[in-house]
Amino acid sequence: MMLIPDIDTPALLVDFSVLQTNIISMARRINGAGLRLRPHAKTHKTIEIARMQLDAGASGITVAKIGEAEVMADAGMDDILIANQIAGPAKIERLRALARRVSVAVAVDSVDIAAPLSAAFAAQGMRLPVLLEVDVGAHRCGVAPDAAESLAEQLIMMPGIDLVGLLTYPGHAYDACSPEEVACIAEHECRLASDLCRRLSRFADLSGWVSGGTTPTSAYYRLGCGITEVRAGSYVFRDRAAHDAWSAQPSECALTVLATVINVRQGVSAVIDAGLKAVGNDLVPRSTGLGMLKKDNAAVITKLYEEHSILDLSGATVRLRPGDKVEVIVNSAGTVVNLFDEMHVVENGEVVDVWRIAARGRSR
Repeated sequence: MMLIPDIDTPALLVDFSVLQTNIISMARRINGAGLRLRPHAKTHKTIEIARMQLDAGASGITVAKIGEAEVMADAGMDDILIANQIAGPAKIERLRALARRVSVAVAVDSVDIAAPLSAAFAAQGMRLPVLLEVDVGAHRCGVAPDAAESLAEQLIMMPGIDLVGLLTYPGHAYDACSPEEVACIAEHECRLASDLCRRLSRFADLSGWVSGGTTPTSAYYRLGCGITEVRAGSYVFRDRAAHDAWSAQPSECALTVLATVINVRQGVSAVIDAGLKAVGNDLVPRSTGLGMLKKDNAAVITKLYEEHSILDLSGATVRLRPGDKVEVIVNSAGTVVNLFDEMHVVENGEVVDVWRIAARGRSR
């Protein structure tokens, strides 16, 4: 039997009970609202967790990259949405090979993205399902709403692709300052999606597959709202961004980085052996610091080196000594997962399994 203090550091931990609760709670929320849940696997990149999500009622899996989709397909998952634009001959050839094995759909937001897909799939007598991505305020990818109708008209005429739905991403909800602002962002997304489905109905009925949402906005969708599928991802672990964005408690955060204290200036600071290469360097909009201790969230990381982090203890009550093991709630779980080869699965302080992060580094 291995206990948490026996694990060498730095190491990635996932509390199985908390993980399971997070997965089941989101599935019940979304399915109970009459919608489909298609969780984003880029957060965990782990086959075992994807299977838990499907077993809990997810309708399929979302990924960001073809590499992630290939890993999930190799594990037997056959309903995959790549919520991203696919560009370049090498990626298109891999996508075509993947489409021969499983059901896969992708996002498109321009003729420049769609035309090479159309040519490649038509040349092989294949048809690729595509979702028209519309920018609802995150200003990342997506066609402007007032240009969506023109683009849809062109997509309908292209051989080798089938326009089957809409895709939205209200990612700016993570920067919202209140639940009311998050609710307004979700409402705006739904209103735009509903309006577009109505306007585009003369080309195709896209109302059956409107894929959108984030973890923060997931509480605000209902049957008939305009969104039919929610692509929440970070809910599976929750992290410091979740702690701030929707008041998640440290006990609800399933993922932590285990580190060892190697230097202490009591009441002032401590140094741990997990640095930039273990906890990442993502910032949270409404917080200072780059992570916090699960045991005392007033102890925050204020400075990072490659293999060291400095904990500010000036506002904390925790007493630390060199050699102590501490768990860090990281700012962005998705970034940190990609820094490790494996995660230790723990229950009641005991290691019960070790899961390989199979899609780690699959960024192509």
